[in-house]
Amino acid sequence: MRGHELERACGSLKEPFMSAFEFVFIDGRSYEEAAAYFHCGPGTVKSRVNRAR
Repeated sequence: MRGHELERACGSLKEPFMSAFEFVFIDGRSYEEAAAYFHCGPGTVKSRVNRAR
């Protein structure tokens, strides 16, 4: 049940918040890895993840 709630919630997020959230929380990667992947600073990734939450 909670998995479906998470799917719906993630599906309603706008880019780039959804990508950052999935990369860090679902894939289990670090903020630094996400920053390198998305070509931005770790602070930007943290901000996007925080807004997604």
